[in-house]
Formats: sequence, C-alpha cells, structure tokens
Amino acid sequence: ERLLADKVSHRMQLAGNSVVDLPAITTLGAQPHYQVVFRAYSGGRVNAPHFNQLLGGIEAISDGAGSIVDFSGFQGPLRRTRDGFAYLEVYEGASILIPGVTALDKVDLYIHGDGQIHTAQLTGLTGAEIELDGVTNHFPALTNIMGTHVTLYGGARAIMAGVTSLGRTNNTSVTMTVQDAGSVLEFPNVTNATVEPNYRLQLYAEDGGRIPLPRLVTMNGGIDVLA
Repeated sequence: ERLLADKVSHRMQLAGNSVVDLPAITTLGAQPHYQVVFRAYSGGRVNAPHFNQLLGGIEAISDGAGSIVDFSGFQGPLRRTRDGFAYLEVYEGASILIPGVTALDKVDLYIHGDGQIHTAQLTGLTGAEIELDGVTNHFPALTNIMGTHVTLYGGARAIMAGVTSLGRTNNTSVTMTVQDAGSVLEFPNVTNATVEPNYRLQLYAEDGGRIPLPRLVTMNGGIDVLA
C-alpha cells in the first residue's frame, strides 16, 4: 500500500508509549517541497517495517528514552527524489531503525548524544548534511560523501577512513565545521578535493575542534581554512 501526501505534509506523531503500526505500507510519497513526517517522542513508536520506496521527501525524528521509528525493512539506498528536504534525526535514548539502508542521498543525518541509528553499513552520504552532537561514530563502510556538509560539536568524533575525495561537482561550496574541545573529524586517507570555479572547500575548526587531513595533496579549486 501507499501513503502519499498531496500538497501538504502528512504527519504521524506519537508520544507517551503510544504505538502506530503501518504493516502494509510499502511506499511513502509527497509532492515537491512537502514531506511525510514521522515523529516519536517520550517512548512513542512508529512502525513501518515494510516501507521500501520513497517518492519525494521524508522527515523522521525520534526523541526520548524508548522512542523508535522503525524502517527496518528498507533495503538499498534511501534517496530524496523530489525538490524539498529530507532528514533523519535521533536524540538521547531514542532510535531510528534502518539496518538495510546502504546509502543516503539528499537525506540529512543528525545524531545527538546516545541516540541510535544504523550507520555502520552506509557506503554513501551524498548531497546532504551530517551533524554529530557529542557522539562518536566511525562510519566504517563509508566511501562517498561528495556534496555533503559535515558538522561536529560537543566533543563529537568521527573517523571517515574510507573517504579519499572531498568536494562537489555542482555550483556551491562544501563545508566541514568542527567546534568545541574534543571534537575531531578525521579523514586519514583523503588525498584530493574538487570544487567548481568560484566555490570553495571550507574547513572550519573552532574552539578546540580539529580536522586532520594528513594526506591531502591535491586541491582542484578554491579552499578556505579557518582555525
């Protein structure tokens, strides 16, 4: 079955140990600039275990101990296919279940504290934003983050050892921002970066944050560095 939002965002919001089960839903969709929205708070749970096709944008937020958004049946890359935005965001004590998702394309990823979301299997995070707040995540399978902005703060740490190139191939800059003591974004194997003319690779390390790039030797295009 399909759950489609036409000219309005469709929302499912649960709190206080409430549960919504959507066992028959396989396709979620929305018109350009709208989203299907899942929000689980304070122990609430939204189950869409057979969701496996996205047409348009999606928002999934899980916040509070025991809160769960379950997309455990999705297999393969999760892509935003229409104009607008899409994101997955998880907070303290909560979870978003995506064990079969192999890549995120134009879908932002926000992880706060000990919020849990499957990332060890992700090979690509492209055309999006990654934000880590006070969490350690090493993305062991990740090889492609082209076109993605990365932000770490609150002592967050990330090692992206499989990534060898940074930048983007369309007309905008790409930004890596690391803030606060103990926050470290490591790219031990990046050797080159590429941006289009008049744009920049922007590396911002602030208030004790660090961005080690020990093997970067080739820069195709402009670069801004602030420390």
